[in-house]
Amino acid sequence: SQGDPVMTAYDGNGVLKATFNCATGAAISSDSRFLFFTIKTPDEEVRALKLKKTKKEDMPLDKLGIYNVATGVTDTIPRLKSYKTPSKWSGWIAWQTEPMKEKPAAPSDTTSKNGEKAKKPKSQSADNGYTLYIRNMGTGATDTVLFVTDYIFAEEAEKIMYATTGDNNGGEPGVIIVDLRKGDRSVLYTGKARYRQLTMDKKGERAAFILSFDEKD
Repeated sequence: SQGDPVMTAYDGNGVLKATFNCATGAAISSDSRFLFFTIKTPDEEVRALKLKKTKKEDMPLDKLGIYNVATGVTDTIPRLKSYKTPSKWSGWIAWQTEPMKEKPAAPSDTTSKNGEKAKKPKSQSADNGYTLYIRNMGTGATDTVLFVTDYIFAEEAEKIMYATTGDNNGGEPGVIIVDLRKGDRSVLYTGKARYRQLTMDKKGERAAFILSFDEKD
C-alpha cells in the first residue's frame, strides 16, 4: 500500500538478492554475512485499526528481521522493543521484545492456602526491565537474561554490558559485563538500585554507570 517502505538487497555485482516490504533501519554486520532491519506494520492495516478505535496498547508491534546473506533465509522476531548490534565486530546481536499481555489472575491464584494474599509474581515493565536475548550468529544459540533495564555492546571487543533488577530464581540486581568470546561473566556491582547510563571504553576494559539507591528517584 502507499507509504510502505520497501528495502532491497543487492550483491557486489548489482544483482538483486532480496526485497523486504515495510522494512526500515537496515544495519549490516561488519562481516557482511547478515542484514538486520525493523519490519513495520503496513499503513493500510494501521489505518483500518485506527478507524476501529483500537487502543494504542493493542496496536501491532514492529518485528526484527535477520537476513542471512549466504542462505537467503530471513528469521523474524515478533513484538520487537529494541535491538543492538556491534559496530566494529560481528557474530552477535541482542534484542528485547514487548511481553504478551498477562491474563487477570483468578481469585484462587491470588490467595494462598492459609488465606493470605499471594505475592504477585514479578512482571516485565520499564522499571523492572525486559528479557534480553543475546544470539550467537555463528551457532544460532540464543541466551536470555531476565529483567534487563539497559544493555550495550563494546565498540571493539566481543563484550556486552547490561543492568538487571534481578529475578525470582536468586539472580541479584546489578551491572554485569559478559565476554562473549570466552563466556566469562564479570559482576561489576550488585545491590538493589536504579542503574542508568551504562558506558564502556572501546575494548570493554573500563566501565561506568550512574546508580541511585532511591528507586523512586
